[in-house]
Amino acid sequence: TYSITVKAKPAIVSPAAGRLSDAKVGETYSQSFSVADGTIVSTSALPAGLTMDFATGTLSGTPTQSGMKAFDLTIQDAGGQTVVVSYSLYIKPAAVIFSPAAGELPTAKVGEPYSQTITVTGGTLRSIGTLPAGLTMDLATGIISGTPTAAGSISFEVTAIDGEKEPVSATYSITVKAKPAIVSPAAGRLSDAK
Repeated sequence: TYSITVKAKPAIVSPAAGRLSDAKVGETYSQSFSVADGTIVSTSALPAGLTMDFATGTLSGTPTQSGMKAFDLTIQDAGGQTVVVSYSLYIKPAAVIFSPAAGELPTAKVGEPYSQTITVTGGTLRSIGTLPAGLTMDLATGIISGTPTAAGSISFEVTAIDGEKEPVSATYSITVKAKPAIVSPAAGRLSDAK
């Protein structure tokens, strides 16, 4: 008497184990998995913001945290055997956005109070170049303020750091106009002469 055991075909997953295409914080991501001769039955903890649709084999969502993330898919073949397939996904930090965008800021005038706010989305203000004399920037609030003391046009860089502590810069300029000359007495009729 003989017996023959026929094993189920091993399940084959595509893409194969390894690193997936990169994602980015705040941007929609989708990755499809196909399984020949098997099904995806579970996953380990997925990157924050992503979910797995087991019916379609699609990993999708909007990532909320940057960095290299690892997770596993558990695959079951037709014979009920399971195998774990490991993946990694690099999630890039959100792009740093300066507001207003780089360029010319509103004009200032010598001797007159000035205030302009620069905000950063996706990062943190870290440093600023040389501002027109009399102006300073509060990095905590992004407010450039003060009273300019000299006329001229000054360009300067504002630097922020992104979610991975990498610097990102934007170049701005401020033109400071001179104080208008004031004539005394003002224009008009002078006192009479004889």
